[in-house]
Amino acid sequence: MAVPGNTTRRFYKDLQKAGIPRFKPSEGVTTFHSLRVSFATFLLEEGADIKTAMTLMRHATPDLTVNRYAKARRERLVEFAEAVGEIAHDGVEDDPECVTSVLPKVAVMGTSGKKKNFLEQETGVEPAAITLATWRSTN
Repeated sequence: MAVPGNTTRRFYKDLQKAGIPRFKPSEGVTTFHSLRVSFATFLLEEGADIKTAMTLMRHATPDLTVNRYAKARRERLVEFAEAVGEIAHDGVEDDPECVTSVLPKVAVMGTSGKKKNFLEQETGVEPAAITLATWRSTN
């Protein structure tokens, strides 16, 4: 099978046919490279081990696969933050003022075992799921 010439132009035509914008202010630019980023992200989300993901991506190092290609998607971050919130509220009446009384006031930080207060606000534990809706990756 022959590889078509100018795949970028063909990719943008396909995006247009599918109704997918090339640029979304909240998400950035869609490029042919975005497909590889999506592939790596979905591989790891579906439970592929690092070696399998590296092999399928044809990467030499886990760093390239995990830190350059795979991304933490906002939807998944919100999903997991909400799941932890449900665990913390399990068996407690649905009262926003109640959260500070049932959650522990300290967390063990790093490997040193030092304890640090992690309740940044009286309204809940950081990061609040509401802030994840506007979270942006530094990459």
